[in-house]
Amino acid sequence: MEVFAPKADLANGELVSGTSVTLSTYTEGARIYYSMDGSAPSPSSQKYKGPISITKPVTLRAIAVKGGMNESEELVQNYSVLVPSAP
Repeated sequence: MEVFAPKADLANGELVSGTSVTLSTYTEGARIYYSMDGSAPSPSSQKYKGPISITKPVTLRAIAVKGGMNESEELVQNYSVLVPSAP
């Protein structure tokens, strides 16, 4: 049995700097691990503990893990940061 993949509350695209992205999974008790440097996430990656602030262009990659189950498929989200236009 496989853990459900993580999902992000905001779709790929442009965000205002400082916007927070929330990750979740439908698998109860699963832990989410993520990377923001382009590397593949693993259980040794940063553990998700709460909303992630996006302040620069980033590729957010995440997996969900639960003991006794196969790791989830990987979530890959690409975010860019909106540059305010001059008045």
